[in-house]
Amino acid sequence: MKSLILVISLLFINIGCSQNKKDNNITKQNKSMKTKYMLNYSIPYPAEILINDMVAEIDLNQPPYPPCNLNEFLIPNDVQNIKIKIYSPNKEINSITNKLIKEVNNELAIYEYIYENEDIKEMKLIQKISFSEVNTPLPFIEQSWNINLKKKNSQCDLNDFLDLRNLDQDILLKDVINKFNELRGYLNSGDVNRFMIEISNSNQIYFESNDFNEAEKKEFKKNQFVTYSKQKNTILPIENYKLRILGNGKLISLERTDRAYLGQGVLMGIDKLNKNFFPNYIMLGISKKDNKLQVFKINSFEEGFE
Repeated sequence: MKSLILVISLLFINIGCSQNKKDNNITKQNKSMKTKYMLNYSIPYPAEILINDMVAEIDLNQPPYPPCNLNEFLIPNDVQNIKIKIYSPNKEINSITNKLIKEVNNELAIYEYIYENEDIKEMKLIQKISFSEVNTPLPFIEQSWNINLKKKNSQCDLNDFLDLRNLDQDILLKDVINKFNELRGYLNSGDVNRFMIEISNSNQIYFESNDFNEAEKKEFKKNQFVTYSKQKNTILPIENYKLRILGNGKLISLERTDRAYLGQGVLMGIDKLNKNFFPNYIMLGISKKDNKLQVFKINSFEEGFE
């Protein structure tokens, strides 16, 4: 049985709560009540979930793990877009039926989770969403919804990034491959300090969108360092991939096309000795300020296998 350990969730749960008595009241005020906007779902088939055209969840070999934290993907607008694509587990069989759609629709909804420390104190329904019925069984189904939702400190702002669709695609592909090779080099060689510098923008988005205080940020990065250190000498060669434009043209990624890791980010770590694998889904963008490729978002987790 596979035991998923979501890096972001794990790090948040493991954050220490002990504080000096002198600033105890301030700490309680800072940490006691927090809001997370969550997409609740129960999808029994492989699927991908995009929030504002950014990959939040993707697993094309098995069902994704719920729920999905929307906070770090919310843009500073009043309307957010959610897109879900569900695939038949067997390409030879059209498994997407109205029976399946009904089952999925039962759980599909956006909620506001109110946390006190790590405990969920309240769940408020924001909006129920549903897939439309189909006339005949299909190999996959895809649908998107616009949700009226705004978080006051939304950090996922792509206005200062270039539209990559307007660039020379051959040059862009070459630059993207070079950047991923650079990132792979840091991670595979164990140069975690440099890798952490490269993903600092992604961390900042996560911290601000989830209302982290300084102690939480420090603990998060400490645990993150340990997780990435495990990936030394585990990262697969960059091969068997496809280019994917995301973020409504502002972001780009490389996804694996080999069957075993289909759809995962190209920076995949496999630790056969300890029976762990480490998917790292990275989205790059080019800032208008310096015209250089940089990591905008990274989604990482650690998963055991038999």
